[in-house]
Amino acid sequence: MTNRIEFRLMDRDTIADEIVGTCPIVDFRQVQDNKYRAPFWLPLYGATYPEKMTYSSDLLKRQATRNSEATTYRGSLLMSLTEAMNKDKKTMKLKVRTQRLKGDNLPVKRPSLTQYIFKALVFSGSDLPTRSPLALPLITQDISVKISIGSFYASTDIVKVGSNEKFPGLVVWNQLLSIGGG
Repeated sequence: MTNRIEFRLMDRDTIADEIVGTCPIVDFRQVQDNKYRAPFWLPLYGATYPEKMTYSSDLLKRQATRNSEATTYRGSLLMSLTEAMNKDKKTMKLKVRTQRLKGDNLPVKRPSLTQYIFKALVFSGSDLPTRSPLALPLITQDISVKISIGSFYASTDIVKVGSNEKFPGLVVWNQLLSIGGG
C-alpha cells in the first residue's frame, strides 16, 4: 500500500464519470498517528468551467485531477479516517532472496510485514455543486466520493445533489468505506 490517500468527488452520469473536485493529498502515516480520527471537514477544489471551453481541454483536465492546479472551491466533506491492522490469521508471504557469505553465521532476517485496513467514515458533504457546469439547466447532479490508496479504491453510493430544497448543496452519506486488508 502507498502512503498517498486521494479523495475525489465524482460526477456520475451515463456518458462518462467526471472529477468534480479533489483535495490535498492525505498521508497514511498521519492517519496512523490518529490525526484524522475525530470528524473533520475536508475542502474540495476543482476546475473552473469557462463558457467557451469544453471539459476535454487539457487545462481543465489538469485542474480537475491535480489538486495543486485546482482553483475553484467545490464544497467540503465531513469524514473521519482510521486504520487497523488486519486481525486475520493468514500471514503475508513474500519471497526474499538471501545470500549467505562464507563464514557468516548470523541468522537471516526477514522483513516484518503488516497488512493494514484503511477505514473512512463519510458523513456528509456541504456546499457541493448542485448541477454539472456543462449540463443543461434544471438537471441535478449525481455524485459519489471515491477514495483511493494506490490501485485500491472504494466509493460511496451515488446520491443526487440538490434534492433537498431547504439545503441545496447538502448530501448525507453516513457510509463506512474500507480499503485493504488482503
